[in-house]
Amino acid sequence: MTVDPMLNLLSRFPQEDFSLSRNTSIQHALQAHLRQNPTIPASALITEILAGRLQLLPSTRPHASSNLSVLNNSITRVFAQGPRAAGNLLTDYMIPMITNSKLKKMRTPASIIYDKPCGGLWKDSEAAATLIALLAAPRERLSEVDAFFEVTPAKVTTIASASLAEAFKAAKVKALGAHKITTVIVVSLVDVYMLEMEEMGLQDHCTGFSHDFVLGTGPEGVVVWQGSQSCSFDASLAQGGASVKSWVQAEDFVKDFGKLTDGRKGHFDAKRVKLYNKLFGVDFNKLCKQGYPPLVPKYYAWVKLMVLEDVEVQSIAKMSFGWPARE
Repeated sequence: MTVDPMLNLLSRFPQEDFSLSRNTSIQHALQAHLRQNPTIPASALITEILAGRLQLLPSTRPHASSNLSVLNNSITRVFAQGPRAAGNLLTDYMIPMITNSKLKKMRTPASIIYDKPCGGLWKDSEAAATLIALLAAPRERLSEVDAFFEVTPAKVTTIASASLAEAFKAAKVKALGAHKITTVIVVSLVDVYMLEMEEMGLQDHCTGFSHDFVLGTGPEGVVVWQGSQSCSFDASLAQGGASVKSWVQAEDFVKDFGKLTDGRKGHFDAKRVKLYNKLFGVDFNKLCKQGYPPLVPKYYAWVKLMVLEDVEVQSIAKMSFGWPARE
C-alpha cells in the first residue's frame, strides 16, 4: 500500500487526532505491519493500534538514495529463478568472471542451467559471502574476493586477528554522515584448530565452527547476510533475513560477536555454543545429535575482514541479471 491510500485509510478514523494521518513515520510503520500481516485487513490493524493492543513497528521504508537497498535488490534478482539457478550463476558465471573483469558488461549467459542440482551450496556460508562480495566490489577489487577466503595456518600466525567492532564503528560514522555512505564488511570467522586438522587429513573427525557472513551498513541501518547448515542463504532471504536492522540491533550483534571471539583461545564451552547459535542460528548440540562429528575440542578463533567502502551503484550494476528465457 502506498502512502496516499494509507492516508485515505487513516482519515476514516475521525475520532482520532488528524495528526495521525499526516505523520509519515506512522504511515510507513503501518506499512511495515501490512507487509508482515498481509492477510489482515489494514483497517483492522489500525483499529488494533489505536486501541493500544498492537505496537507500531519501526519504519522499514528504504531510503531512495541508499546503495544498500540497491545491493539488496540485486541479491533478490540473483535468486529470481530459484536457488539452483542462483547457485549455477555463482559457480559457472560470477566466479569465473573474476578473471574477465575488463568486460564492459557482465551479462547473464544463456547457457545457465536452471535446474542443475547445486548440492548444499547455499548452506555453505562462504557461498553467500562470496556472492555479496562479488556484487558489491568494484571491478578492480574482484581478485581480492577470490583470495579473501583462502586461509592457511601460516597466514593466521603472521596476520593479527581483525576487529569487527572497529570496522563497524567506522562504517556507522560514514552511513550517518553527510554523504550517507554504504559500506560492506565481509567477515570470516576462522577455526584455526580445524585448519590444523585439515593439514593432517583429520578434518572428518570433528565439526568446526568457521563461518562467513556479511554486514552492510547504510543510512537506513544494517543488513546481516548469511547462510548456514541450519538455514540456507535462500531460505534466510525468504524468511526476511535481509531485512534492515536498527543500529541498536546491529550494535548488539557486533558486541556478541566480540564476546564470541574474545580471548580467541580456550574451550568451546556451553556459553560459546549458545552465543554462536544466537549469532548464526546454528545449534551445535542439535547438529551433533543428528550425526555430525563431535565439536572441536579446542577453541582457537581468528577473524579476517574485507571492507568495501563507499559501495557505489555502478559497482553493483557491473553484473546484469536479465535472466534468459527457460528452454
